[in-house]
Amino acid sequence: MQQPVQITRHPRSRRLKLKVHRDASVEVVAPPRASALEIERFVQSHRAWIEQAQARMRKLRAERAPADEQGDPTRLELRATGHCVAVEYCNKRGRRGWEWREDRLIIEVAANDAANARDLIIGALKYRARATLEERLWAHARRLDLHFGKVSWRHQKTRWASCSSRRNISLNIRLLFLPVELVDYVFVHELAHLDHPNHSPLFWACVERFMPEYRERLKALKRAHQYLPEWLFDCARG
Repeated sequence: MQQPVQITRHPRSRRLKLKVHRDASVEVVAPPRASALEIERFVQSHRAWIEQAQARMRKLRAERAPADEQGDPTRLELRATGHCVAVEYCNKRGRRGWEWREDRLIIEVAANDAANARDLIIGALKYRARATLEERLWAHARRLDLHFGKVSWRHQKTRWASCSSRRNISLNIRLLFLPVELVDYVFVHELAHLDHPNHSPLFWACVERFMPEYRERLKALKRAHQYLPEWLFDCARG
């Protein structure tokens, strides 16, 4: 049985694009007016490539997944802040919750409840990201004399970050797992979108003005999923 294909319509997309993600799910990025029939034909014409890409992703996960990631994670390598956090689990009268204690994360959840435990970890990571990385974004904005609205932290499957037409910035908690120089690139990239809501030559010139070495960091960011633990791909997004 074939997996359903996720369809994402992007206002700036001019052609159909295929993506096969780390969990072997398939996404089509489509222009706003692309028809369902056009998308279906596009997918079918690339079916062999999709199946090969899915097989590669499944093999990669099988080879890379450490034994402790087959259950609840026991540590979090938060490269962006230079911390390796131990995750401890306890059950207190059926309570559910989390608590940060320096470089330990305490998860209160029923035994053998991996789904809820991982959702609690995601919630704890959102708190940690706001507390440790958000000020770094504001510092870049002050340095570049740029102003934005609200900041939100989410757990997204495909985007590291985004900037809305209302100048609000959404950031992915997965940034916590990346080296800090890649986090800085993502921040500068989104801040440049405040003046250039596209990927035009003017946008890239703006990025280069703010970060002359951006090309090396962009290239490294395309390989950044290597830093993400496998369990993270199985969690609910939001």
